[in-house]
Amino acid sequence: MVAVLVICGAWVAAGMVELFGVWVAQPMAESEPIRLFPYVLAITSTLATVIGSWRTVRPTWIAGVVVLSAAAGGTVLAVDWEPTSVRLFYRLQREDFAAVLALDAAMDVNTVIMPGAHINLGLPPHLEHLAIGGTVSRIGADSATLFVPVWARYPKRPGGYAYLGNATPAPAYACYDDECRTRLPVGDGWYWLERDTPEWAR
Repeated sequence: MVAVLVICGAWVAAGMVELFGVWVAQPMAESEPIRLFPYVLAITSTLATVIGSWRTVRPTWIAGVVVLSAAAGGTVLAVDWEPTSVRLFYRLQREDFAAVLALDAAMDVNTVIMPGAHINLGLPPHLEHLAIGGTVSRIGADSATLFVPVWARYPKRPGGYAYLGNATPAPAYACYDDECRTRLPVGDGWYWLERDTPEWAR
């Protein structure tokens, strides 16, 4: 019974890490080990339970554990967590995103022009948690679109939030020295942009 609880708990943890993937990825550049840990724990627990119980319990019980673990793992892997994760990240910090817009409108941000790069805008300390390095950018034509860069689950596929207001979103914008696709609206004129995983990282 303890083994079953550990297995189920590990798969639940895996689902939670995926659901809150934006939070998990923000504090560090390499968050992949954290994301993978629940999967490793669940698979290891399943194998340990099967091997340890092989001679002491009924085969039907062992088969049940394997089926349970496979079903739980398959469910976690089958769900596209990213749309829910990025919407949840925005919704729970909606007031902070509104504050970024207000600061930008009031020009109360530190503007730094980086040679050959986008215009970067330094956020005040209480809003730095929203963006990579505490810095937002202006992207698009004439650098008119406010962009809040974040890691999307893990650094191989960065993304971010772009404020487009009532404007019709373009299919893609230049960001991260590459193109980011406009993937989905998250509310209040904000959209989620995402860079495709480069070929070398697939």
